Amino acid sequence: MSETRLRWGFGALSVFLLLTVMLVASSSNPAGGQEQRLAVKPQREPIRVGGNVQESKLVHRVEPVYPPEATAARVSGVVILQVTVNEAGDVSAARVLRGHPLLDGAALEAVRQWRYSPTLLNGEPVPVIASVSIAFQPGLRLAIDELGNVQEPSAGAQDGDVTRKLNEANGVVFISPHPRVPFRVLEESLRALQKAGAKELRFTGPYTFREGRLYYTVQAPEIQAPELALETERLAAVAKNSGRVESIPFAGDGRRVLLYQLFVNEVGEIAGLQQVRGPQIPELEAELLRTRAISPGRRGLEPVPVAVLVEIPVN
Repeated sequence: MSETRLRWGFGALSVFLLLTVMLVASSSNPAGGQEQRLAVKPQREPIRVGGNVQESKLVHRVEPVYPPEATAARVSGVVILQVTVNEAGDVSAARVLRGHPLLDGAALEAVRQWRYSPTLLNGEPVPVIASVSIAFQPGLRLAIDELGNVQEPSAGAQDGDVTRKLNEANGVVFISPHPRVPFRVLEESLRALQKAGAKELRFTGPYTFREGRLYYTVQAPEIQAPELALETERLAAVAKNSGRVESIPFAGDGRRVLLYQLFVNEVGEIAGLQQVRGPQIPELEAELLRTRAISPGRRGLEPVPVAVLVEIPVN
């Protein structure tokens, strides 16, 4: 009798636990999975755009890590890839069209981390397919640790060796900063490298360096872009009156678009600009340099220097 009651007790407990699990599952997703399906954006057929057009929309570029085997074999060259960029501007797929077996993997790993500004068609973001190129050039690969020490990962070179190798690399340097290196410490290390002969600095991470100053790029999730009082229509009118409209390239949505990078310091001043896409229009650049910053960029509550991309559609 006691054995029968024991079995009945276990059976009832099992049924109770099963019903409890089903109740919790249904309450967490009351529509039986409908909520999850609705959150998935409908798939669209990607449109094909030119490589130059898509390159102009690149807002976050990760440089490839030169494979040690390729370095040892003295292999260099260009890897050409086809990328699919989704509506949000993320690379959702990539494949190699032409390259080298020792370089292809590093190119794929880098390009999958790239981000683009979304391509619009009739005002709606659309996925696109484009061809991109990644050049593997000879250059010096350096890491900067969290204390600001400069090291060559492949050889553990000391500062004297780095200075010599900067000359051998013609001043081209690929920088991998430690995620926890303080901003000002990193900036001082970069100035020292520049003084030692570095002419062109390329980064793995959300940074850019210009005229001795380090800037965040807005791709870092903790960085808030500066708020600028851009008068886009007036700037477009200046571009039209310059007589250079026909030389302004088309974007993927059929508009002629100029693209500039503005360097905004921590007090909200426009410290400089760099032309990214389109012809030089001195009068337009002068107007951009006079742009008023309503507020500087921020990292949390701290004002920080930020480089921001500005698009000026001309028609």
